[in-house]
Amino acid sequence: LAGQVDVEDVKLALGLRIQHAAREGRDGGGAGWQLMQEMAACKYEGADGIALLQQDLEALSAALPPGDMPAGSDGVEAAAARALVGMGFLDGGL
Repeated sequence: LAGQVDVEDVKLALGLRIQHAAREGRDGGGAGWQLMQEMAACKYEGADGIALLQQDLEALSAALPPGDMPAGSDGVEAAAARALVGMGFLDGGL
C-alpha cells in the first residue's frame, strides 16, 4: 500500500463491501457479516480497536479466496485490502 488510510474510512468501505459480498455469498461463509456486526457493536473502538480489527480481518481473509497482495504486507490497512480483494472488491467495487 502506498500510504496510510484513515481507519474510519477503512471501516466504511468494509461495511459497504461486506453487505454486497454477503448478498452474493462471498463473505467467507458469514465471516464478513459477523465482522460487520462487531463493527456495529463498537468492538473496534477504543485503545485496542485497531489491533482487534486487524486480527478479525486476518481471520476473515483466511476464509476468503486468496488475493493478489504482496507478501509481507502487514498492518490494518493491508489486512483490510486483503479482505476487500477476497470479497471481490476489484471486480464489483463497493
